Amino acid sequence: MASYGEIIQAQCSRMNRSINWWPRYLYHFTDVNHAVSIIDSEWIYDRVSVEAKHLAKTDAASHNVLNVTGDEIKHCGRLYMRPLTPTQFYSEGYKPKSVRHERYKDANCPALVFFLLDTVKTLELPGMFFVECGAAGHYTQAQKSGPDEYAKLRFDKIFHHGPTGQDTSILKYRRTEVLREGGIPLRGLLKRIVCRSPAEKNTLLSLMHRRCPTRYEEYSRYVMTASADVGMYLFNRNGIYIKAAKAQEEYVLLEFNEASLRYDFLDRERKGPVAVEFSAVLSWKNLYGQIISNSVYHGALNYKTHNALTLSYGTKLSDYFTLEFCFEGHLVFQGDFYIGNQGVVY
Repeated sequence: MASYGEIIQAQCSRMNRSINWWPRYLYHFTDVNHAVSIIDSEWIYDRVSVEAKHLAKTDAASHNVLNVTGDEIKHCGRLYMRPLTPTQFYSEGYKPKSVRHERYKDANCPALVFFLLDTVKTLELPGMFFVECGAAGHYTQAQKSGPDEYAKLRFDKIFHHGPTGQDTSILKYRRTEVLREGGIPLRGLLKRIVCRSPAEKNTLLSLMHRRCPTRYEEYSRYVMTASADVGMYLFNRNGIYIKAAKAQEEYVLLEFNEASLRYDFLDRERKGPVAVEFSAVLSWKNLYGQIISNSVYHGALNYKTHNALTLSYGTKLSDYFTLEFCFEGHLVFQGDFYIGNQGVVY
C-alpha cells in the first residue's frame, strides 16, 4: 500500500512545473479579519463554532449553497485540495453587490488570506476524511479516508488548470475538500500564510500585533506575500484590493490592482461606472503611540477604472500615524507609518 507521501510525490511528477507544488499543501482561505482569529486560536474552526463565537466579520461562502449543506458538514473544519476554486473566484477581493454573480451575492472576502497546511501531516491526523467534488450543497460524494481511497481520487480533474473545454465536471472536482469534525489545528501542520500584496501582508501583521500579540512572534514568520509567479497560481486578483500604500510628505497614495482584471457578472450589459464607497481614518500618534487626533475621509471611486487614490494629510500633526481604510464598511488596509525623514511603502 502506497503512503500519502508516495501518492503525492507521484502526482507532483505528472503535473506542469508551474503548479506541481499544489498537491503538497491543503488550502484554507478567508478574510484577513477572520485570519487573525484563526491565528489567535491556532485552529481552523467549523462553521457552527465560527458563528457561535462570532469569529468572522465577512463570509466567503454563498448562503444559497450553505442553506442546502448538511449540518454534519457545518460541524467540520474544511480545507480545499487546491487553490483557485469556483468559490474563491466569486468571493475573492471586494466586489460591490451589483457586480457579483446572482448565485453568490453574499460571498465576500475583501482581503483574502491563504493558510497552507502540510498535506501528508494533515491527512494523517485522526478524524480526517475527504469528499470528492466538495461537501457543500445537495449532491455530495461519499466521505472517504485512508491512502487507498486517496489514491483513487481523480487527480487529473482535481488539479486541472486552465479552460475546462467540454468537460464541465472539472469545476465540481475543483471543489474537492478535506474535512475534520470539530476543526483542524494549525500547530504542527501550518507551512505558510500567504497574502496577495505587501499592503495586505502589512494589514494582517498589524491586526495580529493588536489583537493577538502573544501569537505574533511565532506566527508572523509564516506570513509572506505571494511572488508574481506563485501568486498567479494562488489568487484570481479579480476583485478590487490594495496592492501598495505609500506615505509621502503631503499624502498617502493607495495603489489598487489592475482594473482590467476585476470581475463584473453583468459586464456586457452594463453601461457607466460602478461606484464603491470608501472610508478611512488617519490617526495621528505621538512618539509613544498615543493618538493625538483623527482625520476622517469619505468618498467614492469607480470599481471599473480606478487604479489609485490619494488621501491628503491637510495639517501634519506628527511624524507618526496609523491608517485604516475600508470599502463600504469592510476593512481592506491597516498600517502604521513614519513620515519623518522619508516616505514609507507597504
